[in-house]
Amino acid sequence: MTRSRAAESESPNPRQRQVPRTAQTEAATPQEAHHEVPPTGTANIAPDTMSMQQLMIWLTQKQQMYQTQMQTQFQMQMQQANNRFEHLLASQGERRKKDPPMYEGKFGEDLELWIFAMEEYYANKRGLMEADTSDFVTMISSSLGKSVLNWYRAFSSDCEAAGVPKTWQLFKAKLRERFRPKDFEYNLRERLFQLKQHGTIHEYVSSFQDLMSQSELEISEMEKRFYFQNGLRPETAKKVKELSPRFLHEQAAGAKAVTEEWTKSGLAKVSHLS
Repeated sequence: MTRSRAAESESPNPRQRQVPRTAQTEAATPQEAHHEVPPTGTANIAPDTMSMQQLMIWLTQKQQMYQTQMQTQFQMQMQQANNRFEHLLASQGERRKKDPPMYEGKFGEDLELWIFAMEEYYANKRGLMEADTSDFVTMISSSLGKSVLNWYRAFSSDCEAAGVPKTWQLFKAKLRERFRPKDFEYNLRERLFQLKQHGTIHEYVSSFQDLMSQSELEISEMEKRFYFQNGLRPETAKKVKELSPRFLHEQAAGAKAVTEEWTKSGLAKVSHLS
């Protein structure tokens, strides 16, 4: 027995002694690697593989998100008109922004824009503008071109003969009768019907707003919806109709959400859809 143990200790390849397995050695011993596949949730579903119900929910969420943006865009309409006002001023020969714009009465000249520009320019004289006197109209008559001044002279004579003041409201009404095209409101609705989306949705909304702002008659929400949806690209109009928007800003938000999703998912063939 002693010899056997000595021989074992002298062996060049002694066998390692086995250590009893304990809870600590079990924890220290590397386990066989096994891989768990994380569950896939609906949040990871690619938009182009969504079911119709999921897509409608997604579009509704997108619509709500964009409604605030589009409402802000509609509120910027006045600012856009101000920018156009600045353009009118810049187009004058002397390009002096301190002077109000001129109205020449030429064909194609935007009368409604000029009226808006004058009311903005003289906003600090709102009391005089709304007064039942001739003072405001007399003051702004220097902003009328030659042909319009000839009309204004006749208008002044008629008011004097009738014993009525040349109020701003009366002046605007008579100016529209004389220089605005016949059947203006009808022609405006024809232009709304014929307006089509050729560029981005933002460009289309801007063009649509420009036409809407020129109307003196109230246009119902249903009419706005019809005109706006009619001008969208067919595939966009179809999706927007499914959302059943009630107001114009909801339509614009829905159209933006649809076109943006198509662009991101690769369904859109061109990049200018959004």
